[in-house]
Amino acid sequence: MNQYNEKVVKAFEKAGIKIKLLLFEPNSTKTSQDAAMKLNCNVAQICKSIAVMSGDSPMIILTSGKNRVDFKKIKAFTGKNVRLMKPAEVKDVLGFEIGGVPPFGHDVSVLTLMDADLFEYDIIYAAGGTADSIIPISPKLLREITKAHVMDVKK
Repeated sequence: MNQYNEKVVKAFEKAGIKIKLLLFEPNSTKTSQDAAMKLNCNVAQICKSIAVMSGDSPMIILTSGKNRVDFKKIKAFTGKNVRLMKPAEVKDVLGFEIGGVPPFGHDVSVLTLMDADLFEYDIIYAAGGTADSIIPISPKLLREITKAHVMDVKK
């Protein structure tokens, strides 16, 4: 476990939640497909954390690994222009690198939107702070701790 994994574990513990962090070989869960293959699960169970800027505010969109985000829907919800964060921006603002951005435990407070499709499963798998770590978690618990707004975010 490295500093990024520890940061995520501590954030969950601070919220009163004990998580099970799964570690894999380096970068083996960087994409949704990679993670699904490692976990032997449906790619739809992989919870991607998409880092965006909504106007001047950072935001996380938690979406199913099978879906692509429809930025028009996000703009309609926030009323602001939405764009993907650049890799350096993700690291500077959220404190994690692309491929390992967790749904919770960022350096700043973020508005979080959550794909309604994630609720099709009892357990989903989110990044644990690095491209080789995963957190199994129920969508309901994830929504509660992130205070996410659940909506249809897919194209």
